[in-house]
Amino acid sequence: MRRFYRSGEYLFATVLVVLLIIVNISLYKTNYFYHTFICSLTSIFTYIACMKLIPTFGTKLLENNLYGIDLNKGNDKVRIPESLGIVPASIFMITAVCSQLLFSNNPYKLLEYNSGLFSIFMMAFLGFVDDVLCLKWRYKMVLPAFAALPTLVSYSGGTQVVIPLFKEGITIGGTSNTGKILFDLGYFYYLYMLSLMIFCTNSINIYSGVNGLEVGQSVIISISIIIYNIIEILTLIPNWQYNFKSNHHFFSILLLLPFTASSLSLFHFNRYPSLVFVGDTYTYFAGACFAILFGIYHCPRHRIPRLDKKTGKLKSSKNFTLLNLVLEITGPLSENRLVTYLLILQVLSCFFGFIIRYSSSFKIIFE
Repeated sequence: MRRFYRSGEYLFATVLVVLLIIVNISLYKTNYFYHTFICSLTSIFTYIACMKLIPTFGTKLLENNLYGIDLNKGNDKVRIPESLGIVPASIFMITAVCSQLLFSNNPYKLLEYNSGLFSIFMMAFLGFVDDVLCLKWRYKMVLPAFAALPTLVSYSGGTQVVIPLFKEGITIGGTSNTGKILFDLGYFYYLYMLSLMIFCTNSINIYSGVNGLEVGQSVIISISIIIYNIIEILTLIPNWQYNFKSNHHFFSILLLLPFTASSLSLFHFNRYPSLVFVGDTYTYFAGACFAILFGIYHCPRHRIPRLDKKTGKLKSSKNFTLLNLVLEITGPLSENRLVTYLLILQVLSCFFGFIIRYSSSFKIIFE
């Protein structure tokens, strides 16, 4: 029986606890504190359950010949269980469904919440089917559209986009001197949301190929979005009261806390050197979560860097991916170092997003 034990689980548990403490302290004086506290408890349960079940499911998947080979280790004899994203996705769905009790007195918010969960479930299921049946890319680009239908059908918000006017005196369609205009996309807005779902699910799937990258980037992105939502609630919502805008930020936090908890537990097993592979189940699950919150031409699969068996380092395969771009700049790197650089790049990207969001130069776009 394969053992999936490794040290370091308390490190990620500490990260989760610190995150939950920060969130609860930040929202303590708001009307959202009670709901956030309950969600924090369910997130802790999510983390513990995933830590216990991932090794169990890893053994079962190996017994049923659902495994992969780590191409960057130079050893094609070690079988690593595949599709372990099914565990965090399942636990997330269970805790998220239980959390819907928080909206039991708000049928409109309950409809929005459940439709989002249904889309996430459909994408996770599609990812697991892909892991088992190895679907072709043309199907992967179309099927997410069907998973997005519950969210699209239940969407009741506006269909307008903001277009900034960087030059004073320009008016379009009688626009006043507000420095921006509202452009109504109408039904094309739903096409935009549909495209966003397809992009998010495939973007997490494409940006992979080295141990821990898929889960690591998802954790960084989710924590960044949580921080953003807290900032928006604390600084932009007057009088600490519920309103349309703050509810959306709160909805985002409720989804992301258990998602982050489940991802941290999976990252413990998937980080270098990987004991389990997450499979398309997790990448589609993570991408769907981000697409629900934010409510192309694809890159071919497996264009990962090449392993130089003499040095044990990864070399660029000359394909147009971010992994190969980093290797073109830095030269050959060990897989562990490459993942570290890529996750640092993800942190910097999120930080750059905060700069753009709260910079006075771009203030006109977001207000």
